[in-house]
Amino acid sequence: MSLVLVVCHGDLAPALVDTARMIVGDAGRVTPVRFTPGMGPDELTEAVEATLRSEADGPVPPLILTDLVGGTPARIAATMTAAGRAETVAGVNLSMLVEVLLADAAQPAAELAAIAVRAGSDGVQDLGRTLRDQGVLP
Repeated sequence: MSLVLVVCHGDLAPALVDTARMIVGDAGRVTPVRFTPGMGPDELTEAVEATLRSEADGPVPPLILTDLVGGTPARIAATMTAAGRAETVAGVNLSMLVEVLLADAAQPAAELAAIAVRAGSDGVQDLGRTLRDQGVLP
């Protein structure tokens, strides 16, 4: 499986990775990268690069999941994607990460990105509206 990096502001990346592992076990190769207060873009870039140097499988590009479109983690990941070094999906959520970790290990990063987008959007539902539509709630 392609390496999956979860790059987010604060403690969100390790929290998502730990929670996903609680659900799926130790499936997949996933590593959190934190963008902490006081870090600048250069420091986060170096943290991502260092993780790639130590975790990547040669020429196989990683999938990078980030929290906010337009945020520093997403901008850094987008730069790597533009250079052909990674695939990036912004707006990471737990549904997305779980489905990526459960995906076929042979899937390339581009396919994992498509799985992530589908699972991420499918996992967002207005349950109140659904229950009202089903007649469970008035």
